[in-house]
Formats: sequence, structure tokens, C-alpha cells
Amino acid sequence: MSIIERDMSCFPLVLERYPADFTNDDLQNFVEKSLHDPLLTSRTWASVAVIESTMKMMDPAQAKIWESFIRDSQEYMAKYCVGAAVVARTPLIRGMLNFVLTRGSTPMPVKMFASEPEACQWAVTQLENHLGSRYRHQYRRALGS
Repeated sequence: MSIIERDMSCFPLVLERYPADFTNDDLQNFVEKSLHDPLLTSRTWASVAVIESTMKMMDPAQAKIWESFIRDSQEYMAKYCVGAAVVARTPLIRGMLNFVLTRGSTPMPVKMFASEPEACQWAVTQLENHLGSRYRHQYRRALGS
């Protein structure tokens, strides 16, 4: 069984990993937990999502789950999420994910990256723009410094 991981150890920087073999049930469970997570629904944060899957993210059932999640989370995402960095290693997958994400309007900035360090740096910049540098020590581990 595949599980989508969420690492909150560098909060307010949230790292998510989507393995290549996650199922629709895995995604639905992850989304449900996200909608009810007290940290994500009450404090400022930014995410870095690492997509290990290639074509899996374009499955129509998963696209519907994502669209529903974006719609259902609009209120708290607009209030608390200052940015989402998405890591997909190929230009084709980045383009396809960008298409899925733009089908429903996201309430926060979303940017595609080819590497995790670039994505983390962008997410940290988003956080610092909103929170200042007071949490910088928490980001160092995610940035590898």
C-alpha cells in the first residue's frame, strides 16, 4: 500500500511526497486529512509537493479529487497558504500538472520546479515575505543548510 507523506517537521514549511504508486484511495484519504488538519486550517504555511509519479497525476479520477479539494479548501487556503511549490522532474509533467491546477483557480500562488532545492527556496521566500525571517531556523533543515 502506498501512502502519501506529509512532513511537518519544518512547519510552517510543509513537505509532501507523492510516490509513483499511490492509489485514488490514498489520495482521497490524504485530501480528507488535509481538510481537517488543525495546523493547515489555522496557521500560515507554504508547501513543497514532490511528485514521483509521471502519468499517474493525469488519471481523470485523481484530477476530480484534486479539483474537489481545491474547491473545498478555498477558504482556508486563501487565508493561510502563502504558496505551493510543485516539483515534477520533466517539462511534460510540469506542463500537464500546470494544466490540471489551472482548471480550478487556486487561492494561492503555485509554481512548478524541476528540483526540490529550488522549490524549497521559493516556498521559504514566500513564507518570509509574509512572516519575516523569524522562522528561518526551522527552514534550514529543508534547505540543507
